[in-house]
Amino acid sequence: MLKRTDRPTPPALVDVIELVSTRVAPAERPVIELFMSEYFGGLDQEDLARYRALDLYGAALSHWAFARTRRPGVASIRIRNPTIEEHGWQSTHTVIEIVNDDMPFLVDAVTMEVNRHGLMSHLIAHPILSLKRNADGKLIQFPGDADHDPRES
Repeated sequence: MLKRTDRPTPPALVDVIELVSTRVAPAERPVIELFMSEYFGGLDQEDLARYRALDLYGAALSHWAFARTRRPGVASIRIRNPTIEEHGWQSTHTVIEIVNDDMPFLVDAVTMEVNRHGLMSHLIAHPILSLKRNADGKLIQFPGDADHDPRES
């Protein structure tokens, strides 16, 4: 059963949610809309407003697809420079996608490593979600039971 957040849809995400309603199969829309709300929900509206809705939609949908399978206890990491031709969305920056068990200081450690290489982060989306996976690591329920299913970031 889907649980809606108590937060209203931020103005910068209205167009992103509209893309979900026009591009995602009707049966999948509620879960993708909820994921988008959770994915971007904690971000500053001014930060979100700097990006095109299509690029935010692409970034979140890419991360959703990447998170669909992950072996418990093993981090999944993907680094790329997405292009419309190859990935269906674009960014002028390198994108680092991580799906991992939720752990303290994960974002701090990754940010420090990026900075150590003389680079800087432009946007960090760091949702912490309860997910239910099967024994093979395939996502079988989102959202999961917050009281019983592991939290991932």
